[in-house]
Amino acid sequence: MLKILGRDNSINVRKVLWLCDELNLTYEREDWGIGFRSAQSPEFLQLNPNGQIPVILDGDLVLW
Repeated sequence: MLKILGRDNSINVRKVLWLCDELNLTYEREDWGIGFRSAQSPEFLQLNPNGQIPVILDGDLVLW
């Protein structure tokens, strides 16, 4: 299952969510970014060194 990291009021996260819905993909979303967990935290920067959302996790694959 895909995991999407980012807040749902981000237009870029919405684009990813829309695509997943159109393709009937199952996913879970975690809130990251402004007002939630920091995208500048060491944990997040290990996934995306640019510190930007969204990040998509699919097993060992990390897309940003």
